[in-house]
Amino acid sequence: MKILNVIKITLITILCASLTIYVVVFFAKANNRNEELCDNLIIKIDDANEVNFVDSTYLLYVINNAGLNPRGKQFANINLNDIENTVQNCSMVLIASCYRTQNNNVMIRVKQRKPQYRVITANSSYYVDENRESFPTSHSSTVDVPILSGNIIDNSFAKDTLYDFMVFIKNDKFWKHQTAQVYIDEKKCIKIIPRVGIHTILVGNTNNYEDKLKRVELFYDKVLNKIGWNAYTTIDVRYNKQVICTPNK
Repeated sequence: MKILNVIKITLITILCASLTIYVVVFFAKANNRNEELCDNLIIKIDDANEVNFVDSTYLLYVINNAGLNPRGKQFANINLNDIENTVQNCSMVLIASCYRTQNNNVMIRVKQRKPQYRVITANSSYYVDENRESFPTSHSSTVDVPILSGNIIDNSFAKDTLYDFMVFIKNDKFWKHQTAQVYIDEKKCIKIIPRVGIHTILVGNTNNYEDKLKRVELFYDKVLNKIGWNAYTTIDVRYNKQVICTPNK
């Protein structure tokens, strides 16, 4: 029994010594890593081929302006969270991540907001993204998305009430090309200003909007293609199963 106890004590002693050495070596390496210098700052825009609201030049300017460029600094003096939060706070950035690479660079990866449509009011202009969040338009870049204008009461009306309708316009093969603008009049009536023809389409509210627009498509195909696209000034589909037109005099 005494021999077994001696063996146990010896094994425990060896294990503790090994753990102590491992911890010492680990922290020594960590300290050495923290003393190393950052070789370069790499900025990658993951969706640059889809939208171009921000680029590496702009983000580098933002980081430099905040005094956070890590290049040439010891990693002990680099706050990756501060860099990430600074980029994340750019209004056109959806997600930013910042981390150290194995070869002593700092990498920033960015995904941009994806605009679904643009809202233009008397006092402002902004995009609405896929999360129903608004963000400012860019002076350096524009995106071909549907335009919503007119009597926009508030942001919630533009972002919530009309969101599904506007996204439908954006994604539908026919209406994304035929719609020049969606206009809201003083009575909250939705009107479509088409690219082809002099008429205005009265949609009314968002109830059954897909059915309403299918009626217009059918009317285009069966009537306007035969008598001409300038035959009417208004096409009204606000009422169930009806298409009411005002002749162009």
